Amino acid sequence: MRTIADDQFSDQLLDRLRRVRKVRESASRERTKGQQVERNFECVSEEPADLLGGEMPWRFRIFTRRLAAFNDAQYSAGLVLLLPDRELILCRYNGKGHYHWNQLERDQAGPGAHIHITTHRYIVGGKKPDGYAMPTDRYSTLEGALYCLVADCNVGGILSEPGTPYTTPLFQ
Repeated sequence: MRTIADDQFSDQLLDRLRRVRKVRESASRERTKGQQVERNFECVSEEPADLLGGEMPWRFRIFTRRLAAFNDAQYSAGLVLLLPDRELILCRYNGKGHYHWNQLERDQAGPGAHIHITTHRYIVGGKKPDGYAMPTDRYSTLEGALYCLVADCNVGGILSEPGTPYTTPLFQ
């Protein structure tokens, strides 16, 4: 299986990867890593990873993280693309525990909850691929963030609670 070069990750491909139907493959349980409590779900796409030259599905991991000394503002839920040679976070739904600075746009997302999106511009610009973030009021809890991620990224097999009223999906 071949790898995908950074410049091949167009915004259209990144959007397609976020939207492709995914199904949870493995169960998850909480585990503590340092000061964080983490859960991971392995998922596969229902379509082949055509850019990798095969009929195998795309592989993903969904994670949730929160501080072990629970702070209801410090959490994250994310979608990671698993490639043969690396992992690429496609999006992250963060709590309101910090401000985020968008380096290329020179603006701020915060102080509330915000959603990080991996973009072609950040990948080829040598920045953190998921370095762009936009503010949101769609969730206010980790459960709400996971609920929005599951809905936005077309994931089946993960039960989640909205936490706050759910609005229009981010990726359509």
